[in-house]
Amino acid sequence: METSAAELILKSIQDLKTLGITLGVLIIANIGAIGIKYYFDQRLKNADVKINKASLINSRLVSVQEELFHKLDNLTKIDVNDSATIVTEVQEAFRYMNKFQLFIPKKLRKTSHDLLDYFTSVGLNPSNKKYETETALLDNYTNEFLK
Repeated sequence: METSAAELILKSIQDLKTLGITLGVLIIANIGAIGIKYYFDQRLKNADVKINKASLINSRLVSVQEELFHKLDNLTKIDVNDSATIVTEVQEAFRYMNKFQLFIPKKLRKTSHDLLDYFTSVGLNPSNKKYETETALLDNYTNEFLK
């Protein structure tokens, strides 16, 4: 039952080798887990950036389209006999549309152009003003905006 000192030393060396191998495997596993965590953190960060960018773009889209609608709606409130003001406001709305055309979808741009053409004709000939036409065009703009 007695074990010699040499056997004890060999056994402890074997235990140390096993312990070293186990420790090495744990360190490698830990480094791998850190790498995987870093990878997924970067993916989440990129996804958050994309979501925030989309949110900012959508918010800007809405604000630009609302401002354009207010400009178009204000044209309905101008006196039909004040052609200079009508022309000035139509030009301002055209400039606004050109400046922010990136944020205005094609269908809204077409509807806005139709409205501005209508108001230009009203500025040139006040008898062309028709409440039904204004309402229909503004409703069309609103319907396109809400789609």
